[in-house]
Amino acid sequence: MLSIVITNNNKENIQEIYRYITHINNINKNINIQIQILIINWNWNWNILEFENVLDFTNIDVKLYNYKCDYDDSIHNEMLKNCLYDIILYTTLNTYLTEPILEYISLNEIKENSFIRTNVIELDEIPSEFCENYSNNIFKNISEEIKYICNENGKNILLKKQYIEEFNNINNTIINISSKNIKQHNLYYLNNSSDFLLVSKKNILNIGFNITNTNNHYTFQYLLLNLIKNKYNMIKLPLILAVYQKTTNIEIPIISYNLNVICSNEYNTHINYKIYDIIDKKEKSYIRSHIKKLNGIHSNDLVKINKNIEKKNKELIEENNIYIKKIEHYENEIKEIVILKNVLHKKYIDLEIKYELLYDNNNINKQKYIEKLNIINSNINEIIIDEKKKLFE
Repeated sequence: MLSIVITNNNKENIQEIYRYITHINNINKNINIQIQILIINWNWNWNILEFENVLDFTNIDVKLYNYKCDYDDSIHNEMLKNCLYDIILYTTLNTYLTEPILEYISLNEIKENSFIRTNVIELDEIPSEFCENYSNNIFKNISEEIKYICNENGKNILLKKQYIEEFNNINNTIINISSKNIKQHNLYYLNNSSDFLLVSKKNILNIGFNITNTNNHYTFQYLLLNLIKNKYNMIKLPLILAVYQKTTNIEIPIISYNLNVICSNEYNTHINYKIYDIIDKKEKSYIRSHIKKLNGIHSNDLVKINKNIEKKNKELIEENNIYIKKIEHYENEIKEIVILKNVLHKKYIDLEIKYELLYDNNNINKQKYIEKLNIINSNINEIIIDEKKKLFE
């Protein structure tokens, strides 16, 4: 029995969900184990009518979880509570399994101190047998499409001949890598962490996820680091139990091995979400945000709110410092203007005094000039009179 948990990044392509369910049903027909598929979405406005074409499948239960919030790893802690089975496979919609993997899962348990990884093989094209008419011929078709192999040694070219030899190797056994050897030889295998990680529900409940992480590409890298930190061993499956993907040039950055990862099993119990049962075609809505008003704010919310406040406060301080500098600049300019104004005012007063003096002096001089003119005029008149007398004598 197996629970498959998928974080859905391509929220608009419902056909990918259909294709994956068809694929799992196709490879499970002979093994026939109970499989639960949980697909996590966030802020996806789905239309129920788009899910009406799902066929009837046996021994498969599929539910879509749509959270009305931005993504963070605490969502996976809630998913753990909803996993029906102890064996959990974290994978993606474009990672294809084969029948031998389901057979291995049906016959084996996961040890308490272990987690399981496998080779991820990239193909030029995905053979149709993954989704219809599964048979062992699939491996022949896979060999024709081989491109790369991704594992603890990174991503490397894989030749058809190498694949066939390794596939048929009777000594192709399961490898147990201790946490000590993982650290000593840098065999962390954080690449392709979202593609295949097989773990026990019990183990993950004890460990939890890095609930401060909001980048879904790093979710399982953090989880792996914390498992290794807590001395969990890596079980590496042989090539015959590999998983397959169509080759891509997309590269996910790898976080540092030296990060101090702190994980928790907490999750936010106040986020609204919807569940859609694809098989039964039923939808349920969980409205939980109103609980905040009754019981206060959840610790996860407080962390986010505090971070937002700190960020906003930092922005306000920086903005305030800019205004302080502007105010200081304007104050200096005002001081200079006041000084200049005082100087100009004094000059104005001095000029007013000078003007008054000049005005008074001008009036005095004008009066003197008039008086002199009168005297001159009087003298001229007297001369004229005297001259006339002389003429008529």
